[in-house]
Formats: sequence, structure tokens, C-alpha cells
Amino acid sequence: MLRGIRILSTADDGCALVDCRAGRECVITNGAPNCQCQASCPDHFAPVCGTDDNSYDNHCLLHRHACLTESPIGIFHKGFCKKAKQVKPKKKEVNDDEPDVCYSAQRDAFLVVVNRHWQETLDSQPWHVAGMTFRESLWGRFYSCDRDRDNYLGTDELLNCTSSAPFRARPEQDQELTRALCVDALIDAADVNRDWRLDFEEFTTMLSPGYRPPQKQCSLEGSKYYDGEDVHVDGNHW
Repeated sequence: MLRGIRILSTADDGCALVDCRAGRECVITNGAPNCQCQASCPDHFAPVCGTDDNSYDNHCLLHRHACLTESPIGIFHKGFCKKAKQVKPKKKEVNDDEPDVCYSAQRDAFLVVVNRHWQETLDSQPWHVAGMTFRESLWGRFYSCDRDRDNYLGTDELLNCTSSAPFRARPEQDQELTRALCVDALIDAADVNRDWRLDFEEFTTMLSPGYRPPQKQCSLEGSKYYDGEDVHVDGNHW
């Protein structure tokens, strides 16, 4: 099963159509675009604990370290790792080979759920005024989510702001972790300038009618498959 892999475009327009995985950036090498480990990360503080039992100041630093060390490091939970080594509880349904991930379909479903929930609760917001335009209502929502008033929404702020949306992960997935990863995936998809946070314009685009997050694909033996799709090759299950 192929999951979480993005296309590396070989188009002649350089990095314009290249979508690198988290922790990587597009660099032109010998006239061709290549995804390489990020040289640096944004200087913002949103600590996370990695599955390697190490703490990172933000998601970008975790993904960059995973790229540099070629290690499969995921997000264990928000905040710094506790002193005692944490062991994730296993459920009967959990397949130990399954990675912690928010698939593209889950990310898109999460966005739909959040949009619907925010529309249903719009009238109850203290900043809401009858007759507000769509953009004005989005600004009210953005401002209420932006707790540190820096005019950006980081992962923790968006996660906190969407915590009441009735999203459910798959039975074999950890509910809280999957929700956090889906928030992470939404920011990754809508973050145009790649600073790992959303400004108001990026936030507005993400919530606008008709917005479709980019679909992750990978290539195998000349064919392309979508993120999370089961693939059978020569009788084997990938």
C-alpha cells in the first residue's frame, strides 16, 4: 500500500509544479527540479513530540530532521515529550505496520466537517453580526482562532479552533492524533508560501466554496495511484 507520497514534476517550468513532502523543498539541480531536505524552518514555537521520543519546537523541524536522518519519524503528540518514555497503547484492531497518517480523503472529509460545523454555529459566535459577508464572517472566525494575535494560524491554533467539529477517525486510528495530523495536512495543502502557518488569505482560500486540496499521487510501474489506495503488484499487497 502506497501512502503519503507526492509527485515530483519533471515539467520545464522548474519548481512551479513540484509538490515536495513535508520537511523537503524544491531545488533546481543541473537544470532539473529536485526535492531536498529543507535548509531551514520558520521560527515559530509550536512544540511537538516525535515518535523517536524527541521534542521539536515545531512540525517543520520534526519533518526536516526525519528527512536529514532518513528516519520514519511521525508526530506522537502535541507539546514536549514527557521525561518518562511514552508507549502508545495498542488496540486490538491496530495493525502495527500501519503508519500514523491522515489520508487525503480524511483530510478532505475533515475540511467538509469543519466547514459545516462552522456554518451551523455561525449565529452563536459573539463576533457575528446579521448581514455579514462571507469574507467578513471568515475574518471573524480567523480572528477568534488567532489566540496570539500575530495574524497567522499555526497548527495548535487551528487544531484548538476545530476541536468541536464532529470528525471521527477510522476505528483502527488514534482519534486525537489523526485529528491533529489532518489539521497538519490542511495547513500543508493551503500554505502557499510554505511557512507552515496560514495567513488570512490562505485561510480564506481553504474555506472558499469550490476549494479542492491537491491530491497526493505516486507512481509505480508506469501507473499513478492516489494516497491511501490499495495496490496489488504481482500478487503482493502494497
